Amino acid sequence: FLSGLGKNCQLEGINIPVKVRSFDTFRQLCETQDDRLIKDCLKSSVTRTIHRTFPLPTPRDFWCLGKCIALSQCIWQLGFTFRQLHSEHLLMLCNAIKSVENSQGQIKELNLSLNELDIEGLNHLFNLPPHCLSTLELINLRGNHLYVLPIPQRSVLSRLQRFYFHDNEIVYNGHRPLIQALKNEAKVIRHV
Repeated sequence: FLSGLGKNCQLEGINIPVKVRSFDTFRQLCETQDDRLIKDCLKSSVTRTIHRTFPLPTPRDFWCLGKCIALSQCIWQLGFTFRQLHSEHLLMLCNAIKSVENSQGQIKELNLSLNELDIEGLNHLFNLPPHCLSTLELINLRGNHLYVLPIPQRSVLSRLQRFYFHDNEIVYNGHRPLIQALKNEAKVIRHV
């Protein structure tokens, strides 16, 4: 619905739902290549929830989502359970967010359970800009292909309250360095 809109388009009538189940809107916004339009469409500071997306997202979809997150003023709750995600999805998301100077979008929840993520994908996740990591309250990595949990380079998981990593192939004590780092910040209320 947004394809072909020029820089002087009228924004009245464009309604992006608060709960999203498809990447179509984000793809179409990115196709306009108009950052101002994306900012205007996502300027409210509401919480936007994306979950149970269909069809399965591609890495390009994650680029478009990351671009929209970076240009928005929204708080995002992202739920991608059982979506066959791998490290390239998170690389595209992170690169898109980093590509925008002075990005403001905040991620509150990130549910990546039951996917195909490995240590490389987790490293991409922990390389998100500090303003994204510092607003995370929940990270769910249950049931992926993780054998060890890396420590974020920066101590920025300041709001993290719940961190789920069970049902992975984590080697004995492979989780301890990250959990200890989080406990040292005294921010994690519960880890499973």
